[in-house]
Amino acid sequence: MKMEKKQGGYALLVVLLVMMFVMVTGVTIYTKINSDTQTRIQEERSAKMRYLAQAGVEEGIYRLHQALTEKKDLPVGPQTIEVSGKPVTYSVKTKGELYVVTAEVADGKGTTRIQAQVRISKTGTQQKLEILDYQRSVGP
Repeated sequence: MKMEKKQGGYALLVVLLVMMFVMVTGVTIYTKINSDTQTRIQEERSAKMRYLAQAGVEEGIYRLHQALTEKKDLPVGPQTIEVSGKPVTYSVKTKGELYVVTAEVADGKGTTRIQAQVRISKTGTQQKLEILDYQRSVGP
């Protein structure tokens, strides 16, 4: 009879240890999945912001090219366009022989800014547009 009591105590201890192991493993798996999901969401948000800012730079370069080929004035001050339902602000400024096109997009979690330095050279009747520098910055 005494052996049966000891075996019953060991069985309870084994069951508790197995349950604890399963619980710790479950919490670890949940934490890993949650962390991976948050990382994926952040990467997706960052990519969307980058693409929106790039769209603003492309719009600014298009407007710059349009102004030069059609002999119109450059847009004055920041311009806002809507891309995929989000406002994107861009501006075109002259810097000597270069043009600086800056685009910025913000959401509740931060701001993404892209700045491109553009040079336009003329050869006869043709214009050549070169992007010399392209910088991206992300901030709060």
